[in-house]
Amino acid sequence: MSRLIGRWSEERTAFFCCDLQQKFAPRIPEWGKIAFIANRFAQVHKALERKEALYLVTEQYPQGLGKTAPDILVPSDAHVLEKQRFSMIIPEVTALLEKYRIDNVVLFGIESHVCVLQTAAELLDANKRVFIPRDGIASQNREDEDAAVELMKTWGPKLVVSTSESIIFQLARSADDPMFRKLSAIVKERYVK
Repeated sequence: MSRLIGRWSEERTAFFCCDLQQKFAPRIPEWGKIAFIANRFAQVHKALERKEALYLVTEQYPQGLGKTAPDILVPSDAHVLEKQRFSMIIPEVTALLEKYRIDNVVLFGIESHVCVLQTAAELLDANKRVFIPRDGIASQNREDEDAAVELMKTWGPKLVVSTSESIIFQLARSADDPMFRKLSAIVKERYVK
């Protein structure tokens, strides 16, 4: 098993956007950066133009916490699901993982120490490889966020904490890949506060 995420054309990779909802936005100190990274992955999903592609957006109790924030791009083919469990792995998601035969999941969103952490654990239990962009997760409290990352780093080789740029370029692997130019253009865009 490679330590890298599989190339876009070789393995089935899903993008999981966890609970980036309206009511959380003012409570997350780095919301702008997290929204930027989430939108970066939405652009990558669109650029890959795969017929069998899974982009998942969850909303934790949207009646109380609101729908996905308006500054978050949601691809037209995304599956948007409501949940009350902390983990994103609800029965509908399990069915989608099987339908799309997913090998790898790129997991980003909030909150790192609750929903992201529990989703990562359940994905590992389902024998999936999990890639977490460190620049794409956050919690209201930085100590909670850091503790979650440190814990997840101990979970073995099937969970990789990296950066969004590194994960994106792993999908292409080389400059002669037909997707390189599209992915490179996405990565050139930088977050500015």
